[in-house]
Amino acid sequence: MNNKHEYIINLPTKRIAVGVLLLNQKSEFLIVEQSYRDTWSLPGGTVDAHESPLQALKREIYEEIKIDVSIKRCILIDYTNEKIGNRTDESIQLLFLGEHTKNEPIAIDSEEITDYKWSNFDEAKTLLNPKITKRLEHIFSEENIHTIQCILTENGEKIL
Repeated sequence: MNNKHEYIINLPTKRIAVGVLLLNQKSEFLIVEQSYRDTWSLPGGTVDAHESPLQALKREIYEEIKIDVSIKRCILIDYTNEKIGNRTDESIQLLFLGEHTKNEPIAIDSEEITDYKWSNFDEAKTLLNPKITKRLEHIFSEENIHTIQCILTENGEKIL
């Protein structure tokens, strides 16, 4: 085994997940109810092996709600770590800003996604996973959501 290969296989691994803050013309955003969680979420999911974050986001959106979305930019990166048993689970959460521009109807898959709704932040924060709510607080505290530069957080706490 050469040194480069040995070096690479010994690097740490982190899970990567993507989500979209999908806005409509009323500045509401889409939240989805997942069959396997007690709280609502944003459309998105885990990046598979050999898949870019953008490819994963487009795939997840189409699998979950059957629409094509215009992705504008990455607006938040959150590094998370938490103890699960005797190990630490690490992930990078990427949140993108998107627009539902074609007004095509949303069609949920009903196996993974059981419901959806367009919501303002005040309503959504009562339904969303607290980790997602914490991230979105940084987004919605900005003056203009359409001009946000990428926010960097660690476990939901803003660092840049």
